[in-house]
Amino acid sequence: MISNFIHLILSLFVFLGYLFAVYASSGFVDSPFTWRLWLLPIVLVMTFMFSAGSAFLISSLNVFYEDVKYIVSVLLYLMFFITPVMYFSEQVQAGLKGPNAGLLFNLYHLNPVAMIITVFRRMLLPPTQVSVGQDEVLQPMAFMWGHAGVSFGVCFGMLVFGYWVFNRMKWRFVERP
Repeated sequence: MISNFIHLILSLFVFLGYLFAVYASSGFVDSPFTWRLWLLPIVLVMTFMFSAGSAFLISSLNVFYEDVKYIVSVLLYLMFFITPVMYFSEQVQAGLKGPNAGLLFNLYHLNPVAMIITVFRRMLLPPTQVSVGQDEVLQPMAFMWGHAGVSFGVCFGMLVFGYWVFNRMKWRFVERP
């Protein structure tokens, strides 16, 4: 897991180099480097906390329950579709209708993976208009500080809980046949 995190950091350096090349090729007109780039270490820590907590929890449960790996693969597949990897958060907000639309949108962004991806996108890419359907164009949403703070707390809680479960079960790992 730590090697994948180091790979993420190295690939971010390559991506920042690409952004600088695009900035230089445009004649240094519109800088893709904004003040939000200073938040990158915080989001990287948030990503590491959630990943480490999940790894502690899943690895310790997988020792005793062999079906955990199959359940995790299905959950990761579903998580891919409920996080804004291939779509924007603005499209989720536009797609929610009814009296509970605001509540559902807030619950959607309490998913720490969705918030991590949204924050990465807001930090590293310039804001763009999002098209929904053929005629509707949405303006980019403002940075959601409250959701990011709650997501940071959830990531920290996941790290603490995963570490607690791992420490509680580690003495029985050896006894497992």
